[in-house]
Amino acid sequence: MGRAAALRLGREGANVVIAGRRAKELQEVYEKIVSQGSRALAVQTDVAEPRQVEVLVNKTLDTFGSLDMAWNNAGILGAFSPIHSLFFEDFDTLMSVNLRGVFACLKYEIAAMLECGKRGRSLTPLRGRRMGQCRVLQATQPPREHSMQ
Repeated sequence: MGRAAALRLGREGANVVIAGRRAKELQEVYEKIVSQGSRALAVQTDVAEPRQVEVLVNKTLDTFGSLDMAWNNAGILGAFSPIHSLFFEDFDTLMSVNLRGVFACLKYEIAAMLECGKRGRSLTPLRGRRMGQCRVLQATQPPREHSMQ
């Protein structure tokens, strides 16, 4: 979902910042975005580490000057076991990426948007049976009207 969104935004002419743990996949998406004629930045990031998220947002601001929209798509599935047989370590890993990681992204993204005086928005796809739904958080004022088809 994140790859498709990044490529679409690139096709639409946006400056695109992509982040993830796997360098090879990041490089592949980066090259596709740039080949479409857009500017891009790839930053290897583990969202479970808040300091890495802060660095990601700072590199975004240093490279492009502002943050207008964020697509928070990081997530892991975790262990597939009956809940009574899960280890606390498995649960902690799942929560550190899927909840704490998204919180870290929102924390630093919204702060950057407010600091820049932007009417940015952060999209956080909801995980679960109905993939593709998004929660839109308004950082300051209502977003500008535009459409993506």
